[in-house]
Amino acid sequence: MTGHGVSYGAVSVMNAIPCGIGSTIGIDLRTEADFEPAEDTVVTLIDRPDLDDTLVRTCVRRALEWIGQEEYDYHITVRTDIPPSMGLKSSSSVCNAVISAVLDHHGVVKQPIDIVRLGVECAKECKVTITGAFDDACGCHLGGLVVTDNSRNELILNRNIPSYDVVICVPDRSIPKSKVPVDAYKALKDEYDSLVPSIENDYLDVLTKNGSYVQNIIGNDEGFTDRALSLGALAAGITGTGPAFAIIAEKGKGRDIAGSMGCRTMLTSTRNRDITFNGGRTVGEVQVPPSKSYTHRAILLAALSGGKCIISNPLISFDTQATCEAARSMGARVTESEGSLIVESNGLHAPDWIVDVQNSGTTMRLMTGIAALFDTDVTITGDESIQKRPMGPLLRALEDCGVICESNEGKAPITIRGPVQGDVIRIDGSMSSQFVSSMLMMSPLVGRRMEIVIEGKAVSRPYIEITLSMMRSFGVEVERAENGFVIEPQDYVPCNYRVPSDFSSSAFPLVAGGLSGKVSVDGLDMDDPQGDKKIVDILRQAGCSITVEDGKVTCASNGRARACDIDLSDIPDLFPIVAVLMSTAEGTSRLYGAPQLRFKESDRIESVERMLRTLGADITGTDDGCIINGVDRLRGGRIEHGGDHRLMMAAAIASLVSDGPVTMEDDGCWNVSYPGFTEQMGSIGLRC
Repeated sequence: MTGHGVSYGAVSVMNAIPCGIGSTIGIDLRTEADFEPAEDTVVTLIDRPDLDDTLVRTCVRRALEWIGQEEYDYHITVRTDIPPSMGLKSSSSVCNAVISAVLDHHGVVKQPIDIVRLGVECAKECKVTITGAFDDACGCHLGGLVVTDNSRNELILNRNIPSYDVVICVPDRSIPKSKVPVDAYKALKDEYDSLVPSIENDYLDVLTKNGSYVQNIIGNDEGFTDRALSLGALAAGITGTGPAFAIIAEKGKGRDIAGSMGCRTMLTSTRNRDITFNGGRTVGEVQVPPSKSYTHRAILLAALSGGKCIISNPLISFDTQATCEAARSMGARVTESEGSLIVESNGLHAPDWIVDVQNSGTTMRLMTGIAALFDTDVTITGDESIQKRPMGPLLRALEDCGVICESNEGKAPITIRGPVQGDVIRIDGSMSSQFVSSMLMMSPLVGRRMEIVIEGKAVSRPYIEITLSMMRSFGVEVERAENGFVIEPQDYVPCNYRVPSDFSSSAFPLVAGGLSGKVSVDGLDMDDPQGDKKIVDILRQAGCSITVEDGKVTCASNGRARACDIDLSDIPDLFPIVAVLMSTAEGTSRLYGAPQLRFKESDRIESVERMLRTLGADITGTDDGCIINGVDRLRGGRIEHGGDHRLMMAAAIASLVSDGPVTMEDDGCWNVSYPGFTEQMGSIGLRC
């Protein structure tokens, strides 16, 4: 098997020579290495006569030593987009790629930071770096914004940043790279020390200031900084110790700036952190996180109860933290203690500040109904994704009841001012069950008998059943009617509530077992109203071996899955992972019944179709799902998940039936619903 390794380039934010603290930003210039055993050793450096193959040979030798392999002959080919000796970290990138290729051939998975550390040692051994270039190597391999302590090879900060265009101004190659005047850099220690606290939040300003310092030392800026900034660049400066010059610009503006610089340029972009899944065979047992849906409702119902409630086994995630903040904004006290949430309130009031739900659609929709109880303005907003999610049916239902609603054409930010008037709420249930749940949770507190009439076909009905069940736990009874519900005036009663495990999350390890091994999920209650427990029936229908015993569900592979037709109307959250399951099933599958998927964190029908097509599936999106013609294997590739946690996790599981790795941006989005996903999947054999 040919081992394949990839790394990238980086540009300097702050040079490490003066004070030992360095910072870089990853850029999308690529280095690739292919490695395989052979009868003689041949090192091929494509279009790079400047590179000394000693560095490559050293990286191979040290990588083999690292994993306990005897040296042997091999062929290795290295190709890179990075110009030589330009301050763009080509040697660091080559070290990372070569070591990764050797590890990949042997099927050995190491942490990226450890690959970087070995590469730095190889570069030092070959005397191609002054400081060890740990910041450079981290920027190349990890991506995003990197801050390091090069004196101790420690990573201080690594986080993603907005996507920018990057213009590299490349001087004439005939200009020799000057010897680095280390003493001149060391003389600027105080100036660089003062920049360190600004790096995380003002990295663009630091990049420009660093470039100015370097220019004063080596003297070859050629007016690029002033020219670039006058053309609208966000930052500009010499990178590394030169002579290349890096310009950071807003996305889409780099090309015009490049054309106006009056020199040879390369246009690329910033590259954020990546995470790669390399398949494997999954065997073992896990306990999945608590339910996100239950946790949201428990926090708000506890706050509405006017007393002290202990919520045990809550999901602590980005989304549920947004709900905690929403409850605090209304006067509730929410604290974490020994794995529980303690919610205390003594009567709520209109929020003291704008309710920022971040990326949580559930928080936004449930809070919209609660906001209608107050007779003062309540503004609710969120991130860019939230501001695209439709709220029209919910706002129209409130407006018909006399609530004043202002919005951005039916989307956030929205401003609500109650109170609710009348005694009938008519709500379209065909887009989101959260609209119905929002009206249900608010209605007991209006002060009179309320009737909720659901118009259209209600989707995701199990989530409505979850809401009704939880309202009952907090002392509120709801009467069912022919087309909806009737709620008498009632007060919520404080109670202690335990959040159950999440069937939506359990789908990922269970499908992993069904595709490539045998996986058990403990702590599941098959009597729970969660609709996503249907994943157990879907896996059984697909031909997997399923056993259910004492709260433990086990799924084992029986070879290639069988194609299925699956109605997703009540289980839309299962769409991404079920599409992965069907992508290599024998026959043609039809997933249908969930047009509301168009309005999730992303247009999930379009994004799942794009993701699986990229990986080699035969999939066609429809208005309410997709049609999949199963292929024998996926091929792997780099996908764009757009921050959608379920898409990201489904793609990771898809690597189990892929011939190549599945790579994506590492933005930690799985923490929205499944904190610890990568570690837990790694514990049962998914190579990450």
